[in-house]
Amino acid sequence: MGLAQWMAKNAGVSWTDVLGESAASWGAGASKNSESQNDLLSRRKLLLGALMASGLSQREAQAAPTTSATRWLINRLTYGWTQAEQTRADQLGYHGYLEYQLNHAAIDDSALTQRLNPYLYIRLTAAQLYSISMPSYIIHQVVESTFIRSVHSKRQLYQKMVEFWTDHFHISITNEVNAWIRYVDVRDVVMPNALGKFPDMLNASARSVPMLLYLNNFENTWWAINENYARELLELHTLGVDGGYTQQDVMEVARCFTGWGTTGYDGTANTFTFLYYPHKHDNGPKTVLGYNIPAGGGMNDGQIVLDILANHPSTAQYVSKKLCRRFYDYDPPVSLVNSVAQTYTATGGDIKAMLRTLFNSIDPQTAPPKLKRPFNLFTSAFRTTGADVVDFPQGWSTQLRSLMSDCGHQPFHWGPPDGFPESLEFWVNLLTPRWAFASILGSIGIFQVSLDISGFMSGLSSADSMADRIESRLFPYGMTSLEKTLVRDYLATNPTSPVVQREALGLAVSSPSFQWE
Repeated sequence: MGLAQWMAKNAGVSWTDVLGESAASWGAGASKNSESQNDLLSRRKLLLGALMASGLSQREAQAAPTTSATRWLINRLTYGWTQAEQTRADQLGYHGYLEYQLNHAAIDDSALTQRLNPYLYIRLTAAQLYSISMPSYIIHQVVESTFIRSVHSKRQLYQKMVEFWTDHFHISITNEVNAWIRYVDVRDVVMPNALGKFPDMLNASARSVPMLLYLNNFENTWWAINENYARELLELHTLGVDGGYTQQDVMEVARCFTGWGTTGYDGTANTFTFLYYPHKHDNGPKTVLGYNIPAGGGMNDGQIVLDILANHPSTAQYVSKKLCRRFYDYDPPVSLVNSVAQTYTATGGDIKAMLRTLFNSIDPQTAPPKLKRPFNLFTSAFRTTGADVVDFPQGWSTQLRSLMSDCGHQPFHWGPPDGFPESLEFWVNLLTPRWAFASILGSIGIFQVSLDISGFMSGLSSADSMADRIESRLFPYGMTSLEKTLVRDYLATNPTSPVVQREALGLAVSSPSFQWE
């Protein structure tokens, strides 16, 4: 009780209020049976988890002990530490492990391919997808398969880059026709270029039907200019909002992309494929960012704009800063961003080269902590505990998807075109659903997630040894003494009980230290 009081105090929660809530709960059930007592105990355990989670602060995370360079690298390059990744990193060393992950095509991921076979919709064309009556079945397979890939793929950095670029070139899956065909963009635009060259992905995105539909360029004609795609192309995809363009540039870029559209639904195999309509194009002269584009260029006007943007210094800076924010710190040093941007310029936007510069320029021992976004909290909990996410391609929803939705981070479901935030301020305010996820994982379990607690605790019989294993596998920077004492004391109530062992894991996942990477 003393520890909980201490945690309540540090979380800014009145202990009287805590007792009052518990007492009220107890009083309401006092006349009932032992099930009510169990409910109260569960609430108290959940409360402890909440208090632990509510103690989040970057200051505390920064005070955590340093860890090995390879373990830090694993945490940044993957969706969660595993012993297999640590063994490989120890063999290869920091730079060798980075190169191993960058050379993703050489990593055998056939087991994942086999595992994704039941997810039929992710292999269909746009025309085939649009013939399906209920898009909710498609969305379900898209989200579920994304989670399967993140947890089980051996190409971990590649999968994280797919997520990064999916955010960068964001398209909401709730946007009209994109409920059917949104995944086509991920499969045909993002995946082939995630570790390739940025200009190639930019060009592919500009011809992506899901993108042209989402940002309304299919409606962009010489007689009715729609600047939506042009604005986001400049602001979100290339230069950044401070990248030096004007409203006139937005209008000129929009004129350049008139006529870039789609076949729409025509009932054939060509449904929702890219198509340029010459009669819709504005063939007059244009000026974009000081570059004169002569009259009569047709579809090539848009191509000239893409080339200007891909080679613009502001694009190098903007894309490099986003990479540094994702993989290093929310406020990366200017010198680091400049180094990555120089690599962008020197290599023509080679993404592998940029990541190599980023990770070879920083000191892992002094790297600031980053709060795990909810999706990464989920994946890291499963990977570090060895939990298996079982395939579930049928239906239109699962408990896992509901928990991600509660946390505000169900893949592809962000509404605006800027992608899920890379912001401590945004995610740190969503603590209760994180705690709910941990408590469910540690208590009744999550449907389709198989957690082998006997395997995790194999060979151990004492609370101390179990707490040590939890710390070594789940916490790259170690637990605080308070967190470890709390988990150990909880295990000590009945260390051989699988129920207690599992609940102790749930407490550990809800702790402040587990929230950081």
